[in-house]
Amino acid sequence: DDSDAAEDPQVEIVVDLEADVAPEVEEDPYGPYEEEKPKKNIVNRILAGLLVLIILACLAVAGFLFYREYYIKTIDEMHVEGIDNKLTVSISTKADHELLTVVCTDTYGNRSPAPVKNGFASFDDLTPDSLYTITVEIEGFHGLKGDIRTTYTTAPQTEVVSFNAVTGAEAGTAILNFTIKGHDFEQWKVTYEAEGENQQSAVFSGHMVTVTGLTVGKTYTFSLDAAGSGYVVGQYQLEFAAVDLIYPTDLDVTAFNESGLTVNWSDPEGMDVKQWTVMCYNDAGYSQNITTEENTALFTDIDPTASYTVEVTAAGMSVGSRFYISKNAVTISDFQVVPANGGVSITWNHTGNMPASDWILTYTIDHGTVETVVPTNGDMGWIDAVAPGATYTLKLQLQDGTTVINSLHTITLAEAQPFSGYGASKDGMVWNMCLQPYAGDWIWWDVGNYQDHFRVGDKAGFVCRLTARYGISDDIINVAYVTRDSEGSVVGVSNAAQTWTGLWYQFYGEFNVPSLPQTAGQYTMEIYFNGALVHEQSFTMTE
Repeated sequence: DDSDAAEDPQVEIVVDLEADVAPEVEEDPYGPYEEEKPKKNIVNRILAGLLVLIILACLAVAGFLFYREYYIKTIDEMHVEGIDNKLTVSISTKADHELLTVVCTDTYGNRSPAPVKNGFASFDDLTPDSLYTITVEIEGFHGLKGDIRTTYTTAPQTEVVSFNAVTGAEAGTAILNFTIKGHDFEQWKVTYEAEGENQQSAVFSGHMVTVTGLTVGKTYTFSLDAAGSGYVVGQYQLEFAAVDLIYPTDLDVTAFNESGLTVNWSDPEGMDVKQWTVMCYNDAGYSQNITTEENTALFTDIDPTASYTVEVTAAGMSVGSRFYISKNAVTISDFQVVPANGGVSITWNHTGNMPASDWILTYTIDHGTVETVVPTNGDMGWIDAVAPGATYTLKLQLQDGTTVINSLHTITLAEAQPFSGYGASKDGMVWNMCLQPYAGDWIWWDVGNYQDHFRVGDKAGFVCRLTARYGISDDIINVAYVTRDSEGSVVGVSNAAQTWTGLWYQFYGEFNVPSLPQTAGQYTMEIYFNGALVHEQSFTMTE
């Protein structure tokens, strides 16, 4: 042990350094045979790894293909288009449309699904002015990607409560007005059309618009809509017939006293007005409206010493006829018309303040618009020549503007009888119309040819031959020339006076027509002797 070795320094420890050294072995240049087994194991392991990788890769590719080709469906494009409270969604995709559903969801989470058919899905009865989320969904074991979600806000809605039209201040115009409930648009659009005309439109603000250029006699359909985003419901459409302006004729106040104010008028010639609106008002605050189907209206609580304005408007018109009643008006009574020698004499009485100025008496024929002034003298007047069978409307006025109550009077004259007198008769006369010769005092042989056609500006005449002996007389004969248009309405009356004997020379008489119509057309001229008919002649006027 160590203690003994320390005590005996003579002991030697010998170590054989070569005892555990292995003998040298000659190295084989081709290597030992036993080392080939590890190499084969590595190859096998590599091949197994590659196989696993290949299998995994195949699985990955298959999974990817399954994911891409079967599981995931792509919505290439989704387009939303809406009108009013409706919505249409169009979808572009290769996916089976039968598997797709479009869901419309409002802000409260209410879902409305719609199937996709031929690439489209539709929604109706949506809430106006509301936000919706549009989503595409698919049935089965599938997922979706692409353009599958969007939002859409529906247009605001307005209800048209009433929609009306009246004729404007000119023929062929329409004044449209309407009332609404709900959202009001900054601008409105009215579209209108009639048969045979292109559709037209106008954009405006407010609740009233005037449309011009309508064809009189045609019926138009007007439709209201929003000019921008929005839509309307209710009474947004109407039909309107474009007409000439309709005014009452023969408007007159027939009574004005403590019992009331009575207004009378007539329908325009050839028209049957269904309803009238009559308004009476003054500056003192009096105002009453009457709607009536009759041609008369009575206003009560009237002060005869005050002034009033009466306005009569036909249904469908925006303007009417006005009648102003001054203070202390004069009332006409006992108005009479008496025929005499082819003319008429007119007499009347009046009550109230004595007129401070002369009377103005005028007349129109057959409800025409041309007024002719009649000479007056005191409370009477006269017309030298009238058209038998025609209707005359006579009107009395005062030059100082004082209102005349019961100022209008309409009479229809009796038809004329054939002339017979002084040994002659209508049947014993042969009349021929001609172009008036240039000679100032012409006779029948100055006429080249007889004719019944004339140009505007020509002067016409007649040659009459008596077929039997006639008497001699210095009686004045009022020769009246009455011209009627193709509809029989009187368009002109003129006259000349001559003694009976002065009309003839050797059985012939020459007559100058005072005037011819100034408009091209077909006419008839009637000739009267002291109101009795002697001849009728058709003739033509050309430009």
